[in-house]
Amino acid sequence: MASDDAKLTAMPDADRDAIVMTLCLDVTDLDVSSAFYARLLGASVVRSDRVGLIFEQRLMTSPRMPGTQIFLRQAFGKRVGGTQPGSLLRIALRVRAMPPLESLPSVKWIGTAPSAGSAEAAAGPWKFLDPDGYEIELHTGDVSPL
Repeated sequence: MASDDAKLTAMPDADRDAIVMTLCLDVTDLDVSSAFYARLLGASVVRSDRVGLIFEQRLMTSPRMPGTQIFLRQAFGKRVGGTQPGSLLRIALRVRAMPPLESLPSVKWIGTAPSAGSAEAAAGPWKFLDPDGYEIELHTGDVSPL
């Protein structure tokens, strides 16, 4: 059993049962990525592992996405998934409400950026790149893979 597995099984049953999905991403800069997901989803760091060592890790959760954890791992000596052929390239997430557009001041939009106050800004979907090139789709309501 890996050390992270031991930590997960040591969680109280109520906390472990509330988690539906864990999104694991290799990132080039933990601080930049943590700040990005904090602005985008209101996520906060609930645990840090391997602090000061290679492959430092942060686990984040957000009240905007109940049941979802975001696991960020510092990548060393390789490109991260969003820029590596054959790896995870698109992440579709459902949120209760879209975050304010001003929380994403410097994202690279895929297609046209929504206009503040427009129906698309309120309902989505929004498509853009995170700091490491992962394609993010934000949806409200049901998420369709098509």
